[in-house]
Amino acid sequence: MQPRSVTPSLLLIGCGFMGSHYQRLYTRYGCSISACCDPTPEKLHEFADRHGIPERFIDYRELLDTKTPVDGIIIAAPDYLHIPVLSLALARGVPVMCEKPFAGSLADCSALPMDSEVPVVINFSKRNAPAVEVAKRFIDEGALGEIITFAGGYDQGWIHSKEYGDWETESPWAWRLDSRFAPAGVVGDLGSHLFDLVEHLIAPAAEVRGQTLVIDKGRERVGRYRLDSPDAFQALVRTDSGAAGELRASRIAVGMSDRIWMEIFGSKGSLRFDLEADKSRVEFQDADAAAPRLIAGEKPVSTYRNFLALIQGAAADPTTPGLAEGLRNQRCIAAVLNSSAERQEALNV
Repeated sequence: MQPRSVTPSLLLIGCGFMGSHYQRLYTRYGCSISACCDPTPEKLHEFADRHGIPERFIDYRELLDTKTPVDGIIIAAPDYLHIPVLSLALARGVPVMCEKPFAGSLADCSALPMDSEVPVVINFSKRNAPAVEVAKRFIDEGALGEIITFAGGYDQGWIHSKEYGDWETESPWAWRLDSRFAPAGVVGDLGSHLFDLVEHLIAPAAEVRGQTLVIDKGRERVGRYRLDSPDAFQALVRTDSGAAGELRASRIAVGMSDRIWMEIFGSKGSLRFDLEADKSRVEFQDADAAAPRLIAGEKPVSTYRNFLALIQGAAADPTTPGLAEGLRNQRCIAAVLNSSAERQEALNV
């Protein structure tokens, strides 16, 4: 890693929706985006011109050859590029902030040096909500007792609306529907957050079984993009602590914007949160109380701030998700996809 600079210099790979988010955020944090990269020339140049980024590259390998050493790299590219870019960055000793999901596929992960000491943050950003902070604190302190069951969901409806953009005309959304660019579809896009919350709040997943769904969109392609990655999934999960739960996610939920919720039930109490309705509070029910209480959480140090701390040589929160958490998350995603593909026979009732 190169010596720390007063103004951290970052490279940004991926100039779409999340690339814009990272650019705004890290500029506000006092960082400089010294170069950006995207394989689509029109998008690359429009993005760089709009944000005043001096250097731009089509190929991430050329970017890394030309611009390293540097303080850090942000990977906001389509899923299938995460591991190739991450592997090259680690080989160069450059700290990485990588958007979820960790990888395009579990097989991709075999190329990674999992024992690397180069700082890596995987952006499981739902951890940043105060409601998640207080949920974790209550669970860790034993307020719920032994965790027995849980349920969670993540619902978006952008296939049926243009709230985030028009997937029929805009590539930042269309690529998410193509299994070549986003092999896990909604399982990786939204499900990765759910699996991370289970492991962050309760315990690592030990068993995962699921099924996926691809809806008929009235055509097979939009431009160069196929429409074949999963649009919805359901999964049964058992943690290594013995808790059992169900998770589901969808981008075809009519009327839903960005609703992620969880309910967790223990031997002494339960809690629930809905981050779309209230990012700051959980509803906690003690087994001995007549009514639930709303409890506000404290805003934790975000994954974004923790990456900044790492590249500035400071200590980050020890629970910041890195390579190990990313790999476990990818195993959960793969388990859903594999069990769905096997189409295990259902029991007649």
